Amino acid sequence: MSIHETIWITWEKQRRSIELAKAFAAKLYVFILPEEGFLNSFYRYCLLSLKTTRTIVRIKPRVVFSQNTSIILASLL
Repeated sequence: MSIHETIWITWEKQRRSIELAKAFAAKLYVFILPEEGFLNSFYRYCLLSLKTTRTIVRIKPRVVFSQNTSIILASLL
């Protein structure tokens, strides 16, 4: 089990996520890839989903927070 049982995952770097992760004593994971066009967005979501899933499987947190900026991220979590 990881030291961090509570994590915060976001797909955009935002001050709100950074501050809220600190407030909840959650380890922050920011996954960012460039956005360009529909096809690139599809691949971006696939890659970000893989990174997110890999992190959750590896860490096995008890609590996962996310900033609901992406319907894909919210659905995945």
